[in-house]
Amino acid sequence: MVLQAILALSARHDAILANDSDWEASAYHGQCLQLLIAALDQAETNCDENMLITVVILRIYEELENKTDQKFHLLGSNRLVNIVTSSASSGGVAEAVSWQFLRQAIYASVVQYQPLQLDMQNYERSSMFHHDDDAACANRIIYYCARILQLCCDAPGYIVGQDNWRQISDSVKEWYQTKPTTWQPIRYQASSVAAGQPFPEKTIADHLVVVIGLSLSNESVENAYFMASHLLHRFGYCLRNVVEQQGSLQFLTRVEKVLGWRTSWMMRELEHQWTELAAFDSWDP
Repeated sequence: MVLQAILALSARHDAILANDSDWEASAYHGQCLQLLIAALDQAETNCDENMLITVVILRIYEELENKTDQKFHLLGSNRLVNIVTSSASSGGVAEAVSWQFLRQAIYASVVQYQPLQLDMQNYERSSMFHHDDDAACANRIIYYCARILQLCCDAPGYIVGQDNWRQISDSVKEWYQTKPTTWQPIRYQASSVAAGQPFPEKTIADHLVVVIGLSLSNESVENAYFMASHLLHRFGYCLRNVVEQQGSLQFLTRVEKVLGWRTSWMMRELEHQWTELAAFDSWDP
């Protein structure tokens, strides 16, 4: 099952980069689904880390398809992660997969404007809150990001109570103050629209343009491209400066070329949004 999922994802990625048919990927995907569906029927009594790994890989497979994201496997993952209540705090591969899935759930929540459907208590018991290594520090801020999304989506009228907001705000501040010194920027160069540099550069680790700048100035960390792409899809219309807009399009072009993540549709949507907003700004009744 895991093997078929890996082969499906690899074949799809190769097809995208080669601009070729993904019939081979579809074949592996179909075989994997047959195995996964059979395993899901017994999930309550036979739920293991292989199933979680398969679901997460297939989720990535679907994300590489196009913008019509139906979240079939995402719903499956929700079911699995919530059934296996100890998976996010059990250590080993199962816990690692659960944290990876949390990142995917955040992406879906932001892009599709839907609340997270996960039981966050699963993650609160994780040893990540008791360790100081880089992975634990990264996972803690991912958890706080998910909690913020839950608070905002679940609050009546989207108005978060002061006590709840203060609690999560204090946690984020504490995280920022205690993060590893190795996360401080080695070199920082501010953005300059006049000089044609729309994004600041941070050789290592706030706002949309900072995230893009962080991605661009750390080319070896290709995973960083994904979050910048998600944020551009959701909030890219906020970029009103032409240099920033052109820089964003160049960034998305690079993402598709390097990673195979389809961003052409996203670029078209952003250009349409920017054109509409520019016309509105120039409208004189």
